[in-house]
Amino acid sequence: MRTRCVRGLAKIDEAAGLAWLQTHLDYCASPLLSEPWILDIDSTIQAAVWPAGGAMVGYNPHKPGRPSHCYHTYLMANLRLVLGVDVQPGDEPTPKPLVRFGLWSLLHRLGRSRWPALLRGDVRLGRRTG
Repeated sequence: MRTRCVRGLAKIDEAAGLAWLQTHLDYCASPLLSEPWILDIDSTIQAAVWPAGGAMVGYNPHKPGRPSHCYHTYLMANLRLVLGVDVQPGDEPTPKPLVRFGLWSLLHRLGRSRWPALLRGDVRLGRRTG
C-alpha cells in the first residue's frame, strides 16, 4: 500500500502540487485572518527514515548522527491551524533561513491587512545573527 501511495505522489509535479496545496490551505484560513491573531513559529527536528533529499547530519537530540530535516511550521495560535511549513536540512535548525524566506513569503501572501498581531517563537527567533 505504501509503495502505491509513494508512486502516486511521484506522478504529481512538485511545483504544481505545492501550489494546489497552498491554495487550499489559504482558502481554509482566509476567513479567520480578519480578526487579531497570533502567529506561532515552531521548529521540529525529524530523522530521515529512508534516504531523503536534503537530509543532513546535524543537531538531532533523539537520534544523534542520523540525517534529518528541520521543519519550520507557521501556525495560528490556539486554533493550531497550519499556514505553512518550510523544510530545511537537519544541519540548519536555526530560524535564520526561515526569517529570510518562509516568514516573509507567508506575510507577503497574506497581505498587510491580515498580518498577525503578534509573532511568537522560541528564543532563537529573536536572536540577532551576524
